[in-house]
Amino acid sequence: MRLLYALILVILLAGCGANTRGNGLLAQSDTIPSRESRWGQVITLADAEQLDAPVLAVSSAGLIAVWVGVDAEADNDEGSVYLVERNISAQGITTSLPLPIPVAYPHDLQFVPVTAGGGHLFWIDAIYNQPEGDALLWMARLNENAEMPRAHIRLADIRAETFDVIADGDGGARVLWTGGSRGEPTLYLQAIDVIGRPNFPQRLTTDARFPAFITLDDGLGAYWLRASDHLVIYGDLVNDELENITSAIDSPLISPADRIVDFHALTDSVTTYLFWMIVRGDGSAETWFAHRPLSSENWSAPERLGIGEMSDTRYETTFNGGSAFLTSRGENWLQWSSPLSGNFDFVTLAGEIGDELVIMYLAEGSVIAVQPVVTLNHALIGAPALVTDRDRHLYLTWSEPTLNGAAHQNFTSTKDFELTGANE
Repeated sequence: MRLLYALILVILLAGCGANTRGNGLLAQSDTIPSRESRWGQVITLADAEQLDAPVLAVSSAGLIAVWVGVDAEADNDEGSVYLVERNISAQGITTSLPLPIPVAYPHDLQFVPVTAGGGHLFWIDAIYNQPEGDALLWMARLNENAEMPRAHIRLADIRAETFDVIADGDGGARVLWTGGSRGEPTLYLQAIDVIGRPNFPQRLTTDARFPAFITLDDGLGAYWLRASDHLVIYGDLVNDELENITSAIDSPLISPADRIVDFHALTDSVTTYLFWMIVRGDGSAETWFAHRPLSSENWSAPERLGIGEMSDTRYETTFNGGSAFLTSRGENWLQWSSPLSGNFDFVTLAGEIGDELVIMYLAEGSVIAVQPVVTLNHALIGAPALVTDRDRHLYLTWSEPTLNGAAHQNFTSTKDFELTGANE
């Protein structure tokens, strides 16, 4: 799987043009023109052969961005792969530095911030000197300076497939992950303490993929897809066990050539939402969703998510970043997307519509507003990432292919960092 992932990544990025730069892992583009989003400056953190956006951890100390980089000048046929980080704060932006973590083909990065700064970084990868071996789930605790007080650690010696993470409110994290048998993967729950020490994985159920935490007024719940037929299943998480397990809804219909690549569950003040990220056999990306009132067990049928015409009427989002514009459902389709984690009065998605990267707002099961953020130079081939802070600033990253065969790892924010010279 790791070799297949790497091959797909190289083919997709190489399709944008041959990379003749030869600048290595830590070099920043010297040809990036000045660029602005509707929020402010666009910062290119690096050029990298990565599909998905850099992941972010935000705290009062600033932000840490992490992505996968390759040193094309390494003395081997495939180059050296690294996890790379940059810090962004009121004091400026640091240069790119590889984390002291040996990796093979890391992917599916997720970051859980810690209030004091830094966060818990998770990813899936083989053991670095056994790249043909099983992919495992790994984590590392990074402090506010992106330093590692403890060595990285694998959470179990069990093959891992998909996972979701959530902060536990005490500086630690909880992880839902699937793995083990390829034919009938098992769902596990695992706790991580504030300094990054994992408990043993707790086996919950079998025949599961794409787990998703959901935060409810009375605790945590979990959704997942039944591996055998993609039926959505729900269970309450009570004392690290699943209770009240029920079938929720069928996933959108996919053909053998299509793939579900991500799945999320969120709530606004009155509605529960499910989101599927689907890649069709021709490579096109689609976002689908279903919803139900919190007071009901009846789900809407899954539908492809898109917007109609954007009106001139402004919508105040409560985030720092200007107004959005009222809209409704339509056939301007949302392609690659990812949601903002957390509980708000509305659900917020970052995604691609046409040649625009936008923020979309939904409430009570309906699309209500959209905010265009930046015009894309090239169509995305992976999901963006969106986070917020306690002051309700928004921070957006995306991996944007270029004609030189790599992708710009871009960042923009509603917070003005005045990062002069950040595009080194």
